[in-house]
Amino acid sequence: MHEIKLRVWFVEAKKMYSWEELINNIGLSESVFIETDLWKPMQFTGLHDSKNVDIYEGDKVRRNTGYEFVVEKRLYSIGPSCRVWGYEIDKDDEVIGNIHETPADGRTN
Repeated sequence: MHEIKLRVWFVEAKKMYSWEELINNIGLSESVFIETDLWKPMQFTGLHDSKNVDIYEGDKVRRNTGYEFVVEKRLYSIGPSCRVWGYEIDKDDEVIGNIHETPADGRTN
């Protein structure tokens, strides 16, 4: 089991906040957090990139081949009757941004 961490994109401010910043500086409750039109949470995957950067759902990652993709939890089949949820991350992958701060169209969400 990996550490449970969140970071949150605040749409109005166009700013990413760590969970600690939300609790300590903004005063949100530690116990409940719900995605709204203003707040977009991103969950830590428990994985790190080639530079030991935490990887979150919604991060943009580049492979050493140049291929880029967005990190999403997916359902994988590992046998005829066994499926698991996971992430397709290689040890050489590098986080290059996220869907909010570096969207495909170049605009900040």
